[in-house]
Amino acid sequence: MLRLIAAVSIPVVAYVVLSAALHSDLAALAITEAIPVAWVLATGLRRRSVDPIALAVAIVLAAAVLVSIASGGSTLPLKLRRAAITGSLGLACMGSVLVRRPLLPAVADRLARAWPRTERITLALGSRASHRQTIMLTAIVGVTLLADATAQVTLALSVSTAAFLGASRLARLAILAVGLGVCALYLRWVAAPSEDVPAATESG
Repeated sequence: MLRLIAAVSIPVVAYVVLSAALHSDLAALAITEAIPVAWVLATGLRRRSVDPIALAVAIVLAAAVLVSIASGGSTLPLKLRRAAITGSLGLACMGSVLVRRPLLPAVADRLARAWPRTERITLALGSRASHRQTIMLTAIVGVTLLADATAQVTLALSVSTAAFLGASRLARLAILAVGLGVCALYLRWVAAPSEDVPAATESG
């Protein structure tokens, strides 16, 4: 709970302080968003292994800042960058489901290699599931990503930047929790028949 409060409140406080000091909403937002990315990259450099996902996030952040500057200093492109990523990934997932070539196994394998701590969950969501199950899981992930993108766009267009920093994080965490919960319930549901078979055999 303390980590959740910190993750939501610290960016808001940092933005408000920087905005008052720099008199620039764009500069304050860019610095606020860059701090955690820079921390992850610096940690990786000290360990002589740069996280490719963190590097990609840094590139997208830099591109969003450039677009914001080119658009006259608007913070909207910077606020919409995550929605662009999750929305694109969500559409890719749904497209792969339509052609019955789900993306989830390949993504799960890459995540497991990039982040060893996620190996257990990525194996459950990817390579250990059957083709039919990966189609359903990919659809759930796609819907979750599209829901996140929709929430991010809605908040970016309707609330202030300070409110967006806090509300967007809360929305993302809530949507992610629901998506993972649905995946877990589905995996439990598909595993239930196979668990009941031995029990029925023993009773017979």
